[in-house]
Amino acid sequence: MTVDHPGPDDSDPGLARNAPFPVKTAVAVSLAGVALQTALTDYPGSDASGVTTALALAGLLAWLILRRSRVAWAVTCAFSTLGVLLSALQTPTLRSLALVGAYLLALGPLLAPPVRRHVAPEAFGDGASEDTPHGDRP
Repeated sequence: MTVDHPGPDDSDPGLARNAPFPVKTAVAVSLAGVALQTALTDYPGSDASGVTTALALAGLLAWLILRRSRVAWAVTCAFSTLGVLLSALQTPTLRSLALVGAYLLALGPLLAPPVRRHVAPEAFGDGASEDTPHGDRP
């Protein structure tokens, strides 16, 4: 006897595959910035474990952002902002300038309105309706 288990509802907006195209594009560009930053960073040790860990964590955070995780979005934005500040405070070299650019490439798309509305619709304007003034929820 087989039991038919219902699968995930394809209309569920929390599924990563249901994220709007501009959000997917922004997250992909941001992930490319993280990959560039990872390539420009010297990790301790001779093995690639630091690079692998950084890219795996970035991929996980990107997937969580597509699933509407406000925490993953905030963590990624915070680390990218910190990276911009620390790289900008270094002695200006081609490498430090490239790191600033890579961190900005990771941060910029995540601050775009479609991504902000995707992860926090009530905080960035989509939560308000005509019968609930000022975005208050009933």
